[in-house]
Amino acid sequence: LRREAGGKVGNVDVVSGDDAPGHAHHQTENGYDVYVNGTRAGSYVAAGKILGSFYPDLKDKISSGVHVTGDEAVLVKWRGSYFVSVEEVGESLPAFHTNTSKPTGAEGNVPKVTTHRPNLSVSVIDSVTLKVLHRISHPDASFRHCVVTDNAVFYTYFNTAHKRTELSSVALFSGLIPPTGITMFSNSVPRREKADTAYDRDRPISLQRTYILPHPVQTLSLTKTRYGILPKSLLILDHGGRVYSVDLRILDPRRPTSKPSNEEKKEGLMQYHPVVTVSSVGTVSYNKTIPHSTAIYTSGRELESEVLVWTSGWRCLWRRRGFDVLPPDFNKFGLVAALVGLAGVCAFVTWKGKNKRVEEG
Repeated sequence: LRREAGGKVGNVDVVSGDDAPGHAHHQTENGYDVYVNGTRAGSYVAAGKILGSFYPDLKDKISSGVHVTGDEAVLVKWRGSYFVSVEEVGESLPAFHTNTSKPTGAEGNVPKVTTHRPNLSVSVIDSVTLKVLHRISHPDASFRHCVVTDNAVFYTYFNTAHKRTELSSVALFSGLIPPTGITMFSNSVPRREKADTAYDRDRPISLQRTYILPHPVQTLSLTKTRYGILPKSLLILDHGGRVYSVDLRILDPRRPTSKPSNEEKKEGLMQYHPVVTVSSVGTVSYNKTIPHSTAIYTSGRELESEVLVWTSGWRCLWRRRGFDVLPPDFNKFGLVAALVGLAGVCAFVTWKGKNKRVEEG
């Protein structure tokens, strides 16, 4: 399903495409309803309180619908229309505390105390059929933020049991084409006799990993470029007002648990480690902090490698990042002088060559 003509109007998400005309769904008190040409066609009942719904950015440029692995195999990305529903499934549990000292006039067991354990449920739902494509639950978790792009989902939460901030990444794939699947003499890719729709499409292959972040997270964002060719990075704004950039290969759920093979090293995949370390090189805000920051905005420029990052708070931080941009201290005068000198040498050689031909002729 393609959603180029779709969008979000109020709390209604309009889904339109070649195979799902007139589809729309909106959030209700207990879940979501899907409508076809104004008629209710299905519903999704949430397991608890809905904390938020997150959608891919329809204006985000995607350069390729596949991912080539290190052994030349092709991973086909999930191209269906979906959104992420974050729900809190909390329950009140009785807790007993035993008093070993037993003070005078008191019983050994203090009265029953009711505690609240927030359990987080994250569901990836098809926008047309409202089928659950992927679901995972996190006990003792308090939700923070979520971003969705292409076939990947990144969300953070605070683990109240271990007192730390964690980040989970989910990737959706349609399938794998082996290295010898498409050659001059064979083609193992199955051919479809009819147009693929959301109703007869198989569920995607979902991969998920959880990581531990060193700092509490305020919000998340993703870098954007003009054509979507440059690999994306995850921007993390912590409570201290600093902005960090993390390569998505570090958060890839395909990272192996054992020593990576040569093919996995070609992709830049490292051995899985739960703790994500952020170096000073990945600090977008350098040594500056933005107190009471609330959001990060990114945009592309004319150069594909250039990304604009805007952070708002009590102060605003503007950074322009690009690896093929001339540094401010570049010697422009020397470059112009060299070009002028080369042009003069070329003109002199041409003039001498013409004079020599005239004298010989």
